[in-house]
Amino acid sequence: MKRILIIFLLLASVISLIWFKDSLLFATAEEGMTFYRSERTAEVYSNIIYDNGTGFVEPLTLPRAPLYYFSSYLELLLPNYIVQQIIFALLIFSAIYGVYLLASELGFSKKVSSISGLFYFFNLFTMSQVWKRTVYSGIFAWAYLPIFLVLWIKWLKRGEYVKLVILLLTSLIFSYIYANPGFLLALWFPAIIYTSIGVFKKHTKYILRSLIAFILWMLVNIWWIYPYISAPNPRYGDTNLLEKSFESLRGVSVSFPLSEILLLKQKGYFKSSYNPQMAETSWGLWYEDLLPEIISLMILSIMLIGWWNSRKKNYWLFISSLAFVGLFISKGTNPPFGYVFFNKLFTFFPIFQVMRNSYEKFGIVWLLPYSFFFGLGVEVVSTRIKSTINKKFISGMILLLAMTILVWPMWTGKLFEKYYFVSIPKYYQELNEFLYLNDGDYRILIAPLLPDHGVALNWGYRGDDPSIFLFDKTAISKRITYPFYTEKYDELKKKIDEEETDTKTLNQLNIKYIVLNKDYRWDIVGTKEIDMTEEFLVANDQLKYIDSFVNLELYENREYLGGIITLEGDSVPEFEYRKLGKNKFEVLISEAKESFTLVLKNNYDDRWQARVSGDELASHHIIYGYANAWNLEMKGSYRVVLNLKIYPWD
Repeated sequence: MKRILIIFLLLASVISLIWFKDSLLFATAEEGMTFYRSERTAEVYSNIIYDNGTGFVEPLTLPRAPLYYFSSYLELLLPNYIVQQIIFALLIFSAIYGVYLLASELGFSKKVSSISGLFYFFNLFTMSQVWKRTVYSGIFAWAYLPIFLVLWIKWLKRGEYVKLVILLLTSLIFSYIYANPGFLLALWFPAIIYTSIGVFKKHTKYILRSLIAFILWMLVNIWWIYPYISAPNPRYGDTNLLEKSFESLRGVSVSFPLSEILLLKQKGYFKSSYNPQMAETSWGLWYEDLLPEIISLMILSIMLIGWWNSRKKNYWLFISSLAFVGLFISKGTNPPFGYVFFNKLFTFFPIFQVMRNSYEKFGIVWLLPYSFFFGLGVEVVSTRIKSTINKKFISGMILLLAMTILVWPMWTGKLFEKYYFVSIPKYYQELNEFLYLNDGDYRILIAPLLPDHGVALNWGYRGDDPSIFLFDKTAISKRITYPFYTEKYDELKKKIDEEETDTKTLNQLNIKYIVLNKDYRWDIVGTKEIDMTEEFLVANDQLKYIDSFVNLELYENREYLGGIITLEGDSVPEFEYRKLGKNKFEVLISEAKESFTLVLKNNYDDRWQARVSGDELASHHIIYGYANAWNLEMKGSYRVVLNLKIYPWD
């Protein structure tokens, strides 16, 4: 066991070392630049208000925070890319060794367990849907699923409390999974299947033990479950979004018909007829050649041999059930019965809209039994050969073709595009330090404004706009689909594009500085031309040029009326405010003589409360088209407490 553990750990370390051979930071796609400064990322994700744009409630950022608290401590000793390399190696090791342990627990031989563990990593699904796709919650789900399942099984079968405790602890370590509920479904489904089969076989003790484990899991994870239930993102219950989710699933399902899923493929990554830009990707058109097609068919055949020859084993029903349901769900709206099934599922159970990319989210449930049956199939094929030499040669050739040649990009790092790895220019840090010295709770605006949330930069980065991680100050830098903010952003973008920006709009959004980012590949992302934006900013007498940080030019709003909190009215009193917590403010009003409006320039949310002497104000409404406001009629001096009520104790 120790020898296997060491071999797997060394393999994971070598692969990760190859991937990070250029000593660059891995940063791209939806995840963006989270490992650039883990301390900043942990700060952002640990607050239920997502500190981007005008600040809005997003409970599913909370499960991401533990990872970055951990990596921030490592960054005290190591460069960020090495920290990232270590974490990637640990995730790879967790997946391989987890499958080995699970296979052993289910009754497979050491040889089959080893092959299954290795194949779980070295296959086309993991290469494309897990690592190339680079959704961290998906990577964590892929790595944790076998560990979670083996601990669950050991607890159910033998009531080992140590395994239950480890399950609960690891559920915290791998909490990043919960940032995307679709992967959470994929995590729990195999455990539910195993428990149900056990109960059907009259293992009644499974009922009590599964309830104990589930309740304890809920309690251990209550820190993110409660706000997710009590403060859901308003988009989740949108009827229009449900319709869009189904149409989205129909659209993406075209890329993974049953014929592709059986080979662990997806057309977007392996078919130029579906993706015309595939020739320009890191692995090009090689997967359209005859050899990889033959190898993929060989793998499928060996997997089916393993499935057929294990049908009398105790584990066959469980693993076959996983395979069948994993395959059915993964294929999306494709035949047979996919359209009807998901149409009814989304209609009657809206929470399942998180499966709008079913292969990406649920594919690991198909991959896990596939790996077991492949490992068993290799053993079956080898046992049919009488000659020891031929047996080793055939087995070796199968493994060489399946786990080396077919997935060669995983061994070389060519599964990633070049722009996945970046070196962030120092002038971003220099600007951030300048802004840090100019204290205040103001926002910065990044220009030119993006038409969406993605960006391409001159120094190689492509992905979600990274301003939230590059700067400590809250940045309005991208379009996010969220009530009120989206409309306000579109309004601001239109004004800037048409050169109509005024100080009033900037002050309403609490914008003190505008940063002109000349690194934007405006021709790719579709923004206004950099030169035209610069001419407008320079000519605008409401703005003052401050300094240039290489490709970042800083302009100041000359008439900035600072603060996240302000007063509106014909005769507003003197006031001051301070922060009492992450989402709690104290406002001291001095000698008010007339009624006025108290404004909190955060995205409107009806869970914001204003209290005077413990009594809640009932006049909460929207102002500026996005912000929170309360009308105050009281005269004199008094104290107002603003608080976002999410948890019962808030």
